[in-house]
Amino acid sequence: MRGFQYAIARLRERPELPETWVYKPGPLLEDAAIVPDLVGVYRRGMAEVAEVLEDVEARPLDGRDG
Repeated sequence: MRGFQYAIARLRERPELPETWVYKPGPLLEDAAIVPDLVGVYRRGMAEVAEVLEDVEARPLDGRDG
């Protein structure tokens, strides 16, 4: 949960990041032509997750604050 929230916040601050994040799993040499499409899928997916998590507040499972 927090990982998504962190990534969404970074994406809002720096919307160009998906253009490099799409390479995180490894090289895409054979798929270079579709990299813009992959970036678009990432952006749309993160926007959808951001909408779902909009009112979610993450906290430790043991009930501690923080």
